[in-house]
Amino acid sequence: MCFRDNPIDCKKEIEACTQICRKAKGSDDQKNIWGGSTGKCMRGCVSAGCGGNKVGK
Repeated sequence: MCFRDNPIDCKKEIEACTQICRKAKGSDDQKNIWGGSTGKCMRGCVSAGCGGNKVGK
């Protein structure tokens, strides 16, 4: 699901976001990051170039 020129960068980004989302899921202080589901959290964390939400239009 990596669209950047370097899929290794996407892999690292996805791994980092996985950790962020795991921490956010269990934290009352990070509900804005969690977003209610792992999918929403990951799409919001991972850049559009690596399969996350698109920015702007």
